[in-house]
Amino acid sequence: CVLKKLYLNVEIDPKVPKSIVTDRNRLSQIIINLLGNAFKFTFEGGTTLKVELESSDADASTTRLKFSVNDTGIGIKKEDQDKLFRLFGRLEHEDKRINTSGVGLGLTISNTLVHLLSSQEGPGIQVQSEENKGSSFSFFIHDKAKEVPTSQQITDESLGDLSSTSI
Repeated sequence: CVLKKLYLNVEIDPKVPKSIVTDRNRLSQIIINLLGNAFKFTFEGGTTLKVELESSDADASTTRLKFSVNDTGIGIKKEDQDKLFRLFGRLEHEDKRINTSGVGLGLTISNTLVHLLSSQEGPGIQVQSEENKGSSFSFFIHDKAKEVPTSQQITDESLGDLSSTSI
């Protein structure tokens, strides 16, 4: 990000609860994968990570958060978007600046993790992209606070600082 002179914005909706119950390591793995891909395919501008409160029951028994990673990168052709979540699904690019050395498992694994983390049925990771304009990858996580004793809940203080993570 710094070497390419790209920005990284983190926007957290003030309505997002201070603590949620989920698998911190898996959630971090998903976010880091999506941010890594965003920076890999972005050469001007940057990336924004957004966390929003999508819905919450009146008794706060269920909270649904939306995570989005939006970039100003090269975008993905409409006909290539269905390849993204296939095992070993890699997109070929003629642009020599793009490192295509990955094996094509990151998004497949991340999509599986989203399904595992969400107690509700859902679409997994959703993608919206326009070639030469950028991409947006988003997913939903359901807070499992009612299923876990308070002593095992994760708070914002225990999540650590994303800024110390190398992407």
